[in-house]
Amino acid sequence: MSSRKLSADVELELLQHGAVSYVLHETNSANGLVIDKLAMDWPVSMAATGLASAAYPAAVERGVMTRGERSECRLSRQRNRTSRRTL
Repeated sequence: MSSRKLSADVELELLQHGAVSYVLHETNSANGLVIDKLAMDWPVSMAATGLASAAYPAAVERGVMTRGERSECRLSRQRNRTSRRTL
């Protein structure tokens, strides 16, 4: 392992990509909700889901995720909210 220190910009880029990768991986594609802990059978969190919603526009702007990925996440959450209202 190299002992060289990463620049602040590189560290920020790695952090951004890691955070968005986590959200994309841990988002339930059927309902758009996000778990907030990597544990078996852990429930979703409205805080994690809300944070993901707030982070998507910035992630698209910085090139961390595509507009298509953002749209799919948003649509799955919208479908979930709509289906719950009709029950």
